Amino acid sequence: MIPNTNARKDSMNARRISAPVKAISIALVAVVVLVGPGESTSGAEDGKITARYVKVDGLRSGQVLWIRSGPGKHFRRIGLLRHNTEAIRNYGCKQLASGYWCKIGYRGVRGWSSGRFLANDRSLRT
Repeated sequence: MIPNTNARKDSMNARRISAPVKAISIALVAVVVLVGPGESTSGAEDGKITARYVKVDGLRSGQVLWIRSGPGKHFRRIGLLRHNTEAIRNYGCKQLASGYWCKIGYRGVRGWSSGRFLANDRSLRT
């Protein structure tokens, strides 16, 4: 009996194609999980938070925005901001591989929060 080499080649090609497709599928699922349905992209949408003061924007009632010790989700949580918090001091924002992060201060806590949920607070001009 002669082995069917075409069937083996087809199987190998299918495995080569399925690995990248699987990786792309996983990446898309991760994006959907991280962004979630109905969430705003306030500060990151235009990539520019320039005001001296910012406010929490894009969270629903009951949700919180964490203040972290560094610019990324892996940094320790050191405080929180509630839905619609205003008058948050902005010390500058930057785009990193982990997202758009802003160094902020609020009620004696100074740290980093995701700029995705911050917006310029034009009501305070100093």
